[in-house]
Amino acid sequence: MAVGVDADLVVPGDREFRFRVGLRPVDAANWLEPDERRNAELLAKQELLSQRHDEVVATLPGSESASLEVLELVIDELTRRELVTHSGAVARDLGTGIEVRCDELHPIDAAGRLIQEDLCVMAPGPQGHELVAASLCFPGRWRLADKIGRSMAEIHASVPRYGTDVSDAADRVLARLAPGRIVERFNWSVMDDATLFQPSGHGRSDEPPATIGSEVVLRTERQTLRGLTDGSVLFGIRTRVRTLDELAGRPEFCGELADSLRRLPDDVVGYKSLSRLRPVVIVWLEAAAGR
Repeated sequence: MAVGVDADLVVPGDREFRFRVGLRPVDAANWLEPDERRNAELLAKQELLSQRHDEVVATLPGSESASLEVLELVIDELTRRELVTHSGAVARDLGTGIEVRCDELHPIDAAGRLIQEDLCVMAPGPQGHELVAASLCFPGRWRLADKIGRSMAEIHASVPRYGTDVSDAADRVLARLAPGRIVERFNWSVMDDATLFQPSGHGRSDEPPATIGSEVVLRTERQTLRGLTDGSVLFGIRTRVRTLDELAGRPEFCGELADSLRRLPDDVVGYKSLSRLRPVVIVWLEAAAGR
């Protein structure tokens, strides 16, 4: 198991809801977090890349150099962990047998095939850092095609309170992140769909499922930012999904999650498609917390 694998089980404890950047430093040895789901998730990526490549990989001209640095960092780290072998232009994953011919793919495409994390390269632009290359197989209800070439502010334009709560701070972090420095933050949502590849779904108002514990999931994202040598920033997204039943043995956490759900403002509830799901999930979590 990776170091800090449960660090994503943290929800905001503020008395008043507020989006926060909430960054903390990460040692390079803990940049990636391979775990027991590695083989299954790499194979899931392989299938998506084979069948829906244009939906999960997007690149702009000029992104090759920064993306090549990302590929080299990924291969070096996986080789150190003895998860991948690298000979010439071929990287081979030892767990799945997947072979990646790095000379035949854009570097960000090649890198994304070897790790569970999704990867986005943000390059300096006239309006702040812009998304110039990405391998995004496990999106949490956003489409890569809608975001490529856009700045951070444009990417998050539909997110309630992003502009007032974190936009300026996020831009400053990207502009000041030194090459080689890594920081992380965590994001979470409650959903009634455990699928990792979810390019759509915001604004749904489906009826809550009949079996809350087994059908509702906590979807968390460990988001890492790593400075690259040309001033670009690598944004990594490590997604994990757990059913509420898997969290039932953690009563204190269930209580904290119930409190956080209760504090969500109406506009955020709507954005996260929680209007009908939230009340029944809070009841379930309260029971699991023994309240």
